[in-house]
Amino acid sequence: MKIANIVLSVLILLLAAACAVFSYFLFEKRSQFVSGWAKMAQAINASAVELDKDSGLKPLAEELSVSALSHEAYSSLDQKLPKLAERSKQIVNVRNDLADALRRVGSAVSMKGLADEKSMRGIDTHESGQNAVVNAVRDTVAKRDRMYGYVAALARSQFRQNISIEKMKNADRSALKPFEDGLVAVNRRKGVYENTLRTIGRTVGVSGFDVSDSGYGKSSEKVAAGVRDLQNRIRRTQSELDQAKRTIKSHEQTISRRVKEIAMQKNVIEEKNRQISSYKRALGRPADDSGIVPWQDGSNEARSRLVGKVIEVHDKYGYIAIDIGKGSTVVQEIGNRKLEVNAGVRKGQDFIVARGELAGKSDFVARVVIDEVGDFCSTANVAAGSQPIQVGDIVYWTPGK
Repeated sequence: MKIANIVLSVLILLLAAACAVFSYFLFEKRSQFVSGWAKMAQAINASAVELDKDSGLKPLAEELSVSALSHEAYSSLDQKLPKLAERSKQIVNVRNDLADALRRVGSAVSMKGLADEKSMRGIDTHESGQNAVVNAVRDTVAKRDRMYGYVAALARSQFRQNISIEKMKNADRSALKPFEDGLVAVNRRKGVYENTLRTIGRTVGVSGFDVSDSGYGKSSEKVAAGVRDLQNRIRRTQSELDQAKRTIKSHEQTISRRVKEIAMQKNVIEEKNRQISSYKRALGRPADDSGIVPWQDGSNEARSRLVGKVIEVHDKYGYIAIDIGKGSTVVQEIGNRKLEVNAGVRKGQDFIVARGELAGKSDFVARVVIDEVGDFCSTANVAAGSQPIQVGDIVYWTPGK
């Protein structure tokens, strides 16, 4: 029993020593962990400070301070740490937008060898691409400025006008107004000069007058030759004109004879007209009937003189019978003659039904449409909503119906 107690005591002593050793090592590890946590918090805070620089956003470093990220504030880390990733994403987006903007600038100035999107965004490759874009823009601006200087010098030397280069850089159109006015004036004078030379050339029969420095001499020689030829033609024309005058005089004499002959023929025509008038009186025709034209069969003039009557009414079936048909005629009086003309009654024509006398007072009753046409009798359909039709009502046609 004594030995067992001794052994047990020794074991307990060993376990105590082991616990002491392990506690020491655990404390050391805890110290290292706390120290590492503090370094990580400082690194995160330093990153936030860098991200906050010139960002224009709410400072993130205040929320991600070292104390706020300590191991003692472990429970709030889930709400705070994602903000660092969000801010980093915003910075990356801004970087990408700036890289894309640089590429668009390069495209706008027609830059050759423009870096691709990946190279412009890359940390290790962006510098060369950006420098290339800046150089291309600088070169474009330099070329533009040289061109502005050339335009200004040209305006001074050719038109004695001063042009503001600064206004041209600002795209102020008024800067080019003196230059534009000078060009307009030169073109106007040039146009007048060319038109005058071309007119002279056309006058003397020379086409395609060349007003350039190289072609002016040959064109002038052509004009001179044309002038000489024109003088010869004028002389020939004068001779022809004299001959034409003689011919005209001969024609005038002929015309005078023809006028006398026409006067004689007018007398003959007047005599014939007097004879015709006497023949008309003998035939009983009016003297002024020369404009009377006989009606044609089925013409509006003939049809408008046609008057019939209702001879049968069928209210049950909605139609009537009238005493006019395709053989119905009217009479046209020409002088003492009477011309019988067919009225031309056809299927589908509209007629008016009235009550009373056509020459006197009559009342409108209905409008009907010819359905079946006989020689001297036809049937007609009555329009819906018409007044009752009676046997003996008159039927006539009016123009446009």
